[in-house]
Amino acid sequence: MNVQRERHIQGAIQRRKLRRVLMLLWLGLLVGSLRGHGVTWSQEPEPPAQESSPPVVPANDTPLTLEPASGEPAVSSPSASAAQPAPAPPKKELAPIVAEPVMVTAELQQRTVQEAQTSVTVVRGEVLDQSTRFRDIKDIYSQTANVTDSVGGLGVTIRGIESRGVGGAGAGLLVNVNVDGTSAQTAQGIYTSGFSIWDIGQVEILRGPQSTQRGRNALAGAILIRSKDPTFEQEFKTRFDYGRFNEQRAAAANIALSDTLAVRFSGEHFGTDGFITNLTRNEDDYAKKELQTARTKLRWRPNDRVDVILGHTLSDNIIGTPHVDFGATGTARVNFANEMM
Repeated sequence: MNVQRERHIQGAIQRRKLRRVLMLLWLGLLVGSLRGHGVTWSQEPEPPAQESSPPVVPANDTPLTLEPASGEPAVSSPSASAAQPAPAPPKKELAPIVAEPVMVTAELQQRTVQEAQTSVTVVRGEVLDQSTRFRDIKDIYSQTANVTDSVGGLGVTIRGIESRGVGGAGAGLLVNVNVDGTSAQTAQGIYTSGFSIWDIGQVEILRGPQSTQRGRNALAGAILIRSKDPTFEQEFKTRFDYGRFNEQRAAAANIALSDTLAVRFSGEHFGTDGFITNLTRNEDDYAKKELQTARTKLRWRPNDRVDVILGHTLSDNIIGTPHVDFGATGTARVNFANEMM
Protein backbone atom coordinates (compact mmCIF):
# COMPACT_ATOMS: atom_id res chain seq x y z
CA MET A 1 0.00 0.00 0.00
CA ASN A 2 2.77 2.43 0.86
CA VAL A 3 4.62 1.66 -2.37
CA GLN A 4 1.53 2.30 -4.55
CA ARG A 5 0.79 5.52 -2.75
CA GLU A 6 4.32 6.75 -3.24
CA ARG A 7 4.15 5.93 -6.95
CA HIS A 8 0.88 7.84 -7.27
CA ILE A 9 2.38 10.89 -5.57
CA GLN A 10 5.46 10.78 -7.84
CA GLY A 11 3.23 10.61 -10.98
CA ALA A 12 1.22 13.63 -9.88
CA ILE A 13 4.42 15.62 -9.28
CA GLN A 14 5.72 14.69 -12.76
CA ARG A 15 2.45 15.71 -14.43
CA ARG A 16 2.48 19.08 -12.61
CA LYS A 17 6.04 19.77 -13.75
CA LEU A 18 5.09 18.90 -17.32
CA ARG A 19 2.16 21.32 -17.27
CA ARG A 20 4.45 24.11 -16.02
CA VAL A 21 6.95 23.42 -18.77
CA LEU A 22 4.22 23.50 -21.41
CA MET A 23 2.82 26.75 -19.96
CA LEU A 24 6.24 28.42 -20.07
CA LEU A 25 6.78 27.20 -23.62
CA TRP A 26 3.37 28.60 -24.72
CA LEU A 27 4.12 31.98 -23.09
CA GLY A 28 7.46 32.15 -24.84
CA LEU A 29 5.89 31.53 -28.22
CA LEU A 30 3.25 34.21 -27.53
CA VAL A 31 5.80 36.83 -26.55
CA GLY A 32 7.89 36.09 -29.60
CA SER A 33 4.97 36.54 -31.96
CA LEU A 34 3.98 39.85 -30.36
CA ARG A 35 7.52 41.16 -30.62
CA GLY A 36 7.43 40.36 -34.30
CA HIS A 37 4.53 42.80 -34.61
CA GLY A 38 6.40 45.58 -32.80
CA VAL A 39 4.64 45.24 -29.39
CA THR A 40 6.83 45.76 -26.29
CA TRP A 41 6.22 46.01 -22.57
CA SER A 42 7.83 48.28 -20.04
CA GLN A 43 7.98 47.62 -16.34
CA GLU A 44 8.68 51.31 -15.52
CA PRO A 45 6.20 52.90 -13.12
CA GLU A 46 3.63 55.27 -14.61
CA PRO A 47 4.35 59.01 -14.07
CA PRO A 48 1.95 61.01 -11.92
CA ALA A 49 -1.04 62.57 -13.73
CA GLN A 50 -0.53 66.17 -14.88
CA GLU A 51 -2.96 68.83 -15.99
CA SER A 52 -3.59 68.62 -19.71
CA SER A 53 -2.62 71.67 -21.74
CA PRO A 54 -4.63 72.84 -24.76
CA PRO A 55 -3.41 71.53 -28.10
CA VAL A 56 -1.13 73.73 -30.13
CA VAL A 57 -2.90 74.93 -33.28
CA PRO A 58 -0.66 76.33 -36.03
CA ALA A 59 -1.55 79.78 -37.31
CA ASN A 60 -1.14 78.75 -40.91
CA ASP A 61 -0.71 75.66 -43.03
CA THR A 62 2.95 75.05 -42.00
CA PRO A 63 3.69 71.60 -40.53
CA LEU A 64 3.61 71.31 -36.74
CA THR A 65 7.14 70.88 -35.26
CA LEU A 66 7.59 69.19 -31.86
CA GLU A 67 10.55 70.56 -29.89
CA PRO A 68 12.60 67.80 -28.18
CA ALA A 69 13.03 67.83 -24.41
CA SER A 70 16.75 67.02 -24.32
CA GLY A 71 18.95 67.17 -27.39
CA GLU A 72 16.89 64.83 -29.51
CA PRO A 73 16.22 65.72 -33.16
CA ALA A 74 13.04 67.63 -33.92
CA VAL A 75 10.11 65.60 -35.16
CA SER A 76 7.90 67.07 -37.91
CA SER A 77 4.26 65.96 -37.99
CA PRO A 78 2.66 66.61 -41.41
CA SER A 79 -0.47 64.78 -40.29
CA ALA A 80 -1.16 67.53 -37.74
CA SER A 81 -1.41 70.18 -40.47
CA ALA A 82 -3.40 67.86 -42.69
CA ALA A 83 -5.95 67.34 -39.94
CA GLN A 84 -6.34 71.09 -39.47
CA PRO A 85 -9.25 72.32 -41.67
CA ALA A 86 -8.38 74.89 -44.31
CA PRO A 87 -9.64 78.42 -43.65
CA ALA A 88 -12.97 79.18 -45.33
CA PRO A 89 -12.78 81.57 -48.30
CA PRO A 90 -14.16 85.03 -47.70
CA LYS A 91 -17.84 85.37 -48.51
CA LYS A 92 -18.73 87.52 -51.49
CA GLU A 93 -21.31 90.13 -50.74
CA LEU A 94 -24.03 90.00 -53.40
CA ALA A 95 -25.44 93.28 -54.58
CA PRO A 96 -29.13 93.65 -53.73
CA ILE A 97 -31.56 93.23 -56.62
CA VAL A 98 -33.66 96.35 -56.97
CA ALA A 99 -36.66 95.99 -59.28
CA GLU A 100 -37.68 98.98 -61.33
CA PRO A 101 -40.88 100.43 -59.87
CA VAL A 102 -44.02 100.16 -61.99
CA MET A 103 -45.52 103.62 -62.33
CA VAL A 104 -49.23 104.39 -62.77
CA THR A 105 -50.13 107.50 -64.78
CA ALA A 106 -53.90 107.03 -65.01
CA GLU A 107 -54.46 108.98 -61.77
CA LEU A 108 -52.82 112.07 -63.34
CA GLN A 109 -49.91 111.69 -60.90
CA GLN A 110 -46.75 109.62 -60.98
CA ARG A 111 -47.42 106.89 -58.44
CA THR A 112 -46.22 103.33 -58.05
CA VAL A 113 -48.65 100.42 -58.14
CA GLN A 114 -48.32 100.11 -54.36
CA GLU A 115 -49.19 103.78 -53.86
CA ALA A 116 -52.14 103.85 -56.28
CA GLN A 117 -55.50 104.63 -54.71
CA THR A 118 -57.49 102.32 -56.98
CA SER A 119 -57.44 98.71 -58.18
CA VAL A 120 -55.19 98.72 -61.24
CA THR A 121 -53.48 96.21 -63.51
CA VAL A 122 -50.40 97.34 -65.44
CA VAL A 123 -48.99 95.51 -68.46
CA ARG A 124 -45.56 96.76 -69.54
CA GLY A 125 -44.51 97.07 -73.15
CA GLU A 126 -41.61 94.66 -72.63
CA VAL A 127 -44.11 91.93 -71.75
CA LEU A 128 -46.18 92.65 -74.85
CA ASP A 129 -43.11 92.47 -77.11
CA GLN A 130 -41.72 89.23 -75.68
CA SER A 131 -44.93 87.28 -75.15
CA THR A 132 -47.02 85.54 -77.79
CA ARG A 133 -50.14 85.57 -75.59
CA PHE A 134 -51.07 89.13 -76.55
CA ARG A 135 -52.11 89.89 -80.11
CA ASP A 136 -54.64 92.66 -79.48
CA ILE A 137 -56.29 94.51 -76.62
CA LYS A 138 -58.88 91.73 -76.17
CA ASP A 139 -56.14 89.31 -75.12
CA ILE A 140 -55.23 91.69 -72.32
CA TYR A 141 -58.88 91.87 -71.26
CA SER A 142 -59.13 88.08 -71.06
CA GLN A 143 -56.08 87.81 -68.80
CA THR A 144 -57.03 90.59 -66.38
CA ALA A 145 -59.03 89.89 -63.25
CA ASN A 146 -62.66 91.13 -63.33
CA VAL A 147 -62.28 92.27 -66.97
CA THR A 148 -63.59 90.63 -70.16
CA ASP A 149 -64.77 91.56 -73.61
CA SER A 150 -68.51 91.55 -74.22
CA VAL A 151 -71.03 91.00 -77.01
CA GLY A 152 -68.54 89.18 -79.24
CA GLY A 153 -65.87 91.81 -78.76
CA LEU A 154 -68.13 94.83 -79.34
CA GLY A 155 -67.32 96.16 -75.87
CA VAL A 156 -65.60 95.53 -72.58
CA THR A 157 -66.97 94.62 -69.16
CA ILE A 158 -65.33 95.65 -65.87
CA ARG A 159 -66.66 94.20 -62.64
CA GLY A 160 -69.87 93.14 -64.36
CA ILE A 161 -70.64 96.56 -65.88
CA GLU A 162 -70.67 96.59 -69.66
CA SER A 163 -69.07 99.54 -71.45
CA ARG A 164 -72.28 100.24 -73.44
CA GLY A 165 -74.45 100.43 -70.35
CA VAL A 166 -75.75 98.22 -67.59
CA GLY A 167 -78.10 96.48 -70.03
CA GLY A 168 -75.49 96.34 -72.80
CA ALA A 169 -77.58 98.33 -75.28
CA GLY A 170 -76.98 101.96 -74.38
CA ALA A 171 -75.54 104.60 -76.65
CA GLY A 172 -73.29 106.11 -73.99
CA LEU A 173 -70.14 104.72 -72.43
CA LEU A 174 -69.41 103.52 -68.93
CA VAL A 175 -65.75 102.64 -69.58
CA ASN A 176 -63.26 105.27 -70.65
CA VAL A 177 -60.80 103.97 -73.26
CA ASN A 178 -57.93 106.39 -73.79
CA VAL A 179 -55.06 106.14 -76.28
CA ASP A 180 -52.21 108.65 -75.90
CA GLY A 181 -54.56 111.16 -74.29
CA THR A 182 -57.45 110.75 -76.76
CA SER A 183 -60.63 108.96 -75.63
CA ALA A 184 -63.01 106.89 -77.74
CA GLN A 185 -66.25 108.86 -77.88
CA THR A 186 -68.77 106.14 -78.72
CA ALA A 187 -69.31 102.43 -78.29
CA GLN A 188 -68.79 102.04 -82.03
CA GLY A 189 -65.39 103.69 -81.62
CA ILE A 190 -64.32 101.14 -79.01
CA TYR A 191 -65.05 98.31 -81.40
CA THR A 192 -63.79 99.73 -84.68
CA SER A 193 -60.70 101.55 -83.41
CA GLY A 194 -58.77 98.30 -83.18
CA PHE A 195 -56.47 99.57 -80.43
CA SER A 196 -53.24 98.09 -81.73
CA ILE A 197 -50.85 97.01 -78.97
CA TRP A 198 -47.82 97.05 -81.26
CA ASP A 199 -44.99 99.26 -79.99
CA ILE A 200 -46.88 100.06 -76.79
CA GLY A 201 -45.15 101.41 -73.70
CA GLN A 202 -47.80 100.49 -71.15
CA VAL A 203 -51.43 99.47 -70.71
CA GLU A 204 -53.27 100.39 -67.49
CA ILE A 205 -56.67 98.96 -66.57
CA LEU A 206 -58.40 100.64 -63.62
CA ARG A 207 -61.32 98.86 -61.99
CA GLY A 208 -64.00 100.90 -60.28
CA PRO A 209 -65.42 104.41 -60.81
CA GLN A 210 -62.94 106.92 -62.26
CA SER A 211 -65.39 109.77 -62.92
CA THR A 212 -63.48 112.36 -60.88
CA GLN A 213 -60.44 112.15 -63.14
CA ARG A 214 -61.85 110.67 -66.35
CA GLY A 215 -65.36 112.09 -66.64
CA ARG A 216 -68.85 110.69 -66.35
CA ASN A 217 -68.23 107.94 -68.89
CA ALA A 218 -65.87 106.10 -66.49
CA LEU A 219 -68.38 104.64 -64.03
CA ALA A 220 -67.12 101.07 -64.47
CA GLY A 221 -63.45 101.94 -64.91
CA ALA A 222 -60.88 103.21 -67.37
CA ILE A 223 -58.38 101.72 -69.85
CA LEU A 224 -55.30 103.75 -70.78
CA ILE A 225 -53.02 102.78 -73.65
CA ARG A 226 -49.75 104.68 -73.98
CA SER A 227 -47.48 104.12 -76.97
CA LYS A 228 -43.71 104.23 -76.64
CA ASP A 229 -42.05 107.62 -76.62
CA PRO A 230 -38.98 108.42 -78.75
CA THR A 231 -35.61 107.80 -77.13
CA PHE A 232 -32.17 109.10 -77.96
CA GLU A 233 -30.92 105.73 -79.15
CA GLN A 234 -31.22 104.03 -82.53
CA GLU A 235 -33.78 101.20 -82.52
CA PHE A 236 -35.41 99.06 -85.22
CA LYS A 237 -37.75 96.10 -84.86
CA THR A 238 -40.20 94.19 -87.01
CA ARG A 239 -42.63 91.27 -86.75
CA PHE A 240 -44.49 89.06 -89.20
CA ASP A 241 -47.19 86.50 -88.36
CA TYR A 242 -49.22 84.34 -90.67
CA GLY A 243 -52.01 81.95 -89.75
CA ARG A 244 -54.94 80.10 -91.21
CA PHE A 245 -57.38 82.99 -90.96
CA ASN A 246 -55.18 86.03 -90.57
CA GLU A 247 -51.86 87.66 -91.12
CA GLN A 248 -50.07 90.40 -89.22
CA ARG A 249 -47.17 92.62 -90.20
CA ALA A 250 -45.62 95.27 -88.02
CA ALA A 251 -42.50 97.42 -87.91
CA ALA A 252 -41.11 100.23 -85.78
CA ALA A 253 -38.10 102.53 -85.91
CA ASN A 254 -36.62 105.00 -83.46
CA ILE A 255 -34.16 107.55 -84.84
CA ALA A 256 -32.15 110.01 -82.76
CA LEU A 257 -31.71 113.08 -84.94
CA SER A 258 -29.50 114.83 -82.41
CA ASP A 259 -28.80 114.92 -78.68
CA THR A 260 -32.02 116.87 -78.12
CA LEU A 261 -34.29 115.71 -80.97
CA ALA A 262 -35.65 112.20 -81.70
CA VAL A 263 -38.45 110.74 -83.80
CA ARG A 264 -40.26 107.38 -83.65
CA PHE A 265 -42.34 105.66 -86.35
CA SER A 266 -44.45 102.55 -85.96
CA GLY A 267 -46.94 100.82 -88.21
CA GLU A 268 -49.05 97.67 -88.17
CA HIS A 269 -51.32 95.87 -90.61
CA PHE A 270 -53.66 93.12 -89.47
CA GLY A 271 -55.95 91.27 -91.85
CA THR A 272 -58.27 88.30 -91.67
CA ASP A 273 -60.88 86.88 -94.02
CA GLY A 274 -62.96 85.51 -91.16
CA PHE A 275 -63.93 81.96 -90.39
CA ILE A 276 -67.23 81.88 -92.35
CA THR A 277 -67.46 80.94 -96.04
CA ASN A 278 -70.54 81.88 -98.08
CA LEU A 279 -71.01 78.92 -100.42
CA THR A 280 -73.87 80.59 -102.32
CA ARG A 281 -71.81 83.59 -103.41
CA ASN A 282 -68.47 81.74 -103.23
CA GLU A 283 -67.04 84.28 -100.77
CA ASP A 284 -64.78 83.46 -97.86
CA ASP A 285 -64.23 87.00 -96.62
CA TYR A 286 -67.36 87.01 -94.49
CA ALA A 287 -66.68 89.01 -91.30
CA LYS A 288 -63.30 90.12 -92.62
CA LYS A 289 -61.09 92.59 -90.79
CA GLU A 290 -58.53 95.01 -92.15
CA LEU A 291 -56.81 97.01 -89.40
CA GLN A 292 -54.11 99.52 -90.22
CA THR A 293 -52.44 101.72 -87.62
CA ALA A 294 -49.60 104.22 -88.05
CA ARG A 295 -48.03 106.35 -85.33
CA THR A 296 -45.48 109.16 -85.41
CA LYS A 297 -43.93 110.86 -82.40
CA LEU A 298 -41.45 113.71 -82.24
CA ARG A 299 -39.59 114.48 -79.04
CA TRP A 300 -37.62 117.62 -78.20
CA ARG A 301 -35.70 117.79 -74.93
CA PRO A 302 -33.36 120.79 -74.86
CA ASN A 303 -32.63 120.40 -71.11
CA ASP A 304 -33.73 118.45 -68.05
CA ARG A 305 -36.63 120.83 -67.35
CA VAL A 306 -38.21 120.89 -70.82
CA ASP A 307 -39.50 117.74 -72.52
CA VAL A 308 -41.98 118.20 -75.41
CA ILE A 309 -43.59 115.26 -77.27
CA LEU A 310 -45.82 115.67 -80.33
CA GLY A 311 -47.72 112.62 -81.58
CA HIS A 312 -50.01 111.67 -84.45
CA THR A 313 -51.94 108.40 -84.87
CA LEU A 314 -53.76 107.25 -87.99
CA SER A 315 -56.15 104.31 -87.77
CA ASP A 316 -57.96 102.97 -90.84
CA ASN A 317 -60.05 99.90 -90.06
CA ILE A 318 -62.66 97.78 -91.81
CA ILE A 319 -64.38 95.37 -89.44
CA GLY A 320 -67.20 92.98 -90.14
CA THR A 321 -69.20 90.92 -87.71
CA PRO A 322 -69.91 87.17 -87.68
CA HIS A 323 -73.55 87.85 -86.76
CA VAL A 324 -76.13 86.49 -89.21
CA ASP A 325 -79.61 88.05 -89.24
CA PHE A 326 -81.83 85.10 -90.09
CA GLY A 327 -84.89 87.33 -90.26
CA ALA A 328 -83.55 89.41 -93.12
CA THR A 329 -83.76 88.70 -96.81
CA GLY A 330 -81.17 86.63 -98.55
CA THR A 331 -79.41 89.63 -100.02
CA ALA A 332 -79.23 91.45 -96.70
CA ARG A 333 -78.07 88.34 -94.94
CA VAL A 334 -75.20 87.94 -97.38
CA ASN A 335 -73.97 91.53 -97.14
CA PHE A 336 -74.74 92.22 -93.49
CA ALA A 337 -71.36 91.27 -92.11
CA ASN A 338 -69.13 93.49 -94.21
CA GLU A 339 -71.38 96.51 -94.71
CA MET A 340 -72.39 97.28 -91.14
CA MET A 341 -69.00 98.55 -89.98
